[in-house]
Amino acid sequence: MTEEMSGAGTVCGPDIARHVQAVQTYLDAGYTEVYVTQIGPDQAGFFDVYERGVLPRFH
Repeated sequence: MTEEMSGAGTVCGPDIARHVQAVQTYLDAGYTEVYVTQIGPDQAGFFDVYERGVLPRFH
């Protein structure tokens, strides 16, 4: 599997707006819980970005 293939079906990368849009799509569809995961090596950085840049847009 290539890096491009792994990113085709998921939101990957540092673009916070893309992550917000992806979460919003699930919320608009009626989901009450959305799970995210980091597939790269920087777990702490990923969750820091979500804590500061993504999740506040949904509170």
